[in-house]
Amino acid sequence: MVAPLRCFVKPCRNVSQPAQDSPLEHPFPPCYAMGMERIRILVAEDYAMVREGTCRLLGKHADFEIVGQARDGQEALELALKLQPDIVIADVRMPRLNGIQLLSSLKKQLPGIKALMLSAYSDEDYILACLKEGASGYLLKTIDLEKLTQAIRTVHAGQGVIDPVVATKMAGLLVRESSAAKAALLSPKEYDVLRLVSRGMRNNQIADELGLSMSTVAKHVNKILEKLGVSSRSEAVRYALAKLIID
Repeated sequence: MVAPLRCFVKPCRNVSQPAQDSPLEHPFPPCYAMGMERIRILVAEDYAMVREGTCRLLGKHADFEIVGQARDGQEALELALKLQPDIVIADVRMPRLNGIQLLSSLKKQLPGIKALMLSAYSDEDYILACLKEGASGYLLKTIDLEKLTQAIRTVHAGQGVIDPVVATKMAGLLVRESSAAKAALLSPKEYDVLRLVSRGMRNNQIADELGLSMSTVAKHVNKILEKLGVSSRSEAVRYALAKLIID
């Protein structure tokens, strides 16, 4: 079993630390492999132990070349402009420029570079903002090293990757947004009709309550079923109650 990435983030004592007043370019010697295209990676992470541990572990793979490290988003942008990596692996919360701002700048200035977010946060706001700004993937820092290396190769090949925990959250968000969108499709009068249907009223009772004709109520009911994607009054009521469309 591959141990989680977080278990490996111990700096090696025999590796000298770079000067703190200069960008962290080429902190580790690249691995060269005859005939193998190496993926050039820039890692941006403000927590030194995580940053150095990630670079050290990824640098052991023959098809990866760690071209630089950045302690914050601004330094990451400057190094990306200078070094032109294939992939930037970045945290979401960093000083100066955060990960979302970094993504926005990369999209404008280096649209060909791919970005993979590696974060401790699974907040929906962070996830949506990163994907909106063009991130090719969003992973949590608890990911296995083996899965992280697979994700890097997947992103380099032009595909996207999402952490399973993040994917579950996103699925829930899409369901809620879909429900809200369906509710927004209902007109005020259709909402009133649905509310009375949920009270067990028949069409003639609803007509009397709202001062409408029976045929108009019937048309409203049919529209409600169509918009909610259900086939019966009872299904419409169950859907509306489950999705909090009505009280």
